[in-house]
Amino acid sequence: MASTECGFISHPFGRCVVKNFAMDSSRWSEFSFRPGDIVIASWARSGTTWLQQIVAQLLFGPDQTLRLDRLSPWLEHRVAPVSLILQQLQSQSHRRFIKTHLPANAVPLSKKARYLFIGRDGRDIAWSVYNFHRRHTPLAYQLLRTMSGGDDAGLPSPVDDFGTYFDEWLAGDGYPWWPFWSHIRSWWSIRDAQQICLVHYAKLTTDYEAEVRRIARFLEVDVADESLSRILELATFESMRSSSASLFGLSANRLLNGGMKQFFHCGKVNGWREVLSPDRVQQYEERATKELPRACAGWLASGEAN
Repeated sequence: MASTECGFISHPFGRCVVKNFAMDSSRWSEFSFRPGDIVIASWARSGTTWLQQIVAQLLFGPDQTLRLDRLSPWLEHRVAPVSLILQQLQSQSHRRFIKTHLPANAVPLSKKARYLFIGRDGRDIAWSVYNFHRRHTPLAYQLLRTMSGGDDAGLPSPVDDFGTYFDEWLAGDGYPWWPFWSHIRSWWSIRDAQQICLVHYAKLTTDYEAEVRRIARFLEVDVADESLSRILELATFESMRSSSASLFGLSANRLLNGGMKQFFHCGKVNGWREVLSPDRVQQYEERATKELPRACAGWLASGEAN
């Protein structure tokens, strides 16, 4: 992977443009990186908010009142004018951390920044995204239709049955959201770059403190031992769920039936084992083997590249 003269890293897959009902990668073109910027990347429902909260607490905590929607905007998200998001980021004098759901070859890879990519077993992602999708309110669908700007019809309503939803998600490569396999490949392919750190949802659940310390070292953040236990507590699933209004603001409650507490579904690893038939598990594993390098498929399933 070669470095470019303008301070960015080229991607082995070449650059791509992403534009759909939720995201527009061109919104990154006007963003100016500063030394120390952090980009938190993922496919949807992979533990993005968890990683954002960990980073927020490492940088500014321990503090139970931190607002992730204000501290860590989703730049390519079409819900707000890009000028407002850029102004928000420009006004931040602290170390910035930005959320993205773009593949690595659609987001600028600046040598000034550090990139954290969090992965999760695709079967758990599908189960989580289904439960998230089926809780969307009419207002959420209206916003998504408005965001699409007439390019498409926005996000369709989900089918009632998870098995059918999973079949469509797998056959349609992330349908009705955005491509899944190429997204994973894009970040995996640059995992050895100095600016990139891969984090796995399962490893955060089994080796929580060790993983948080690893993230802190990657970001070159010194954390006092007396602060770490409280930071770890504030970034747990239970703590985030109970303080969802603080994380996202009260107005976000209108987007999900049951409020933003429902944004945090169950946080399980291998929850798919309870809901997927053996045939569907086999279909997923065959697809993963076809789409991903062997080591990548192993890492995505468990956090271990075997």
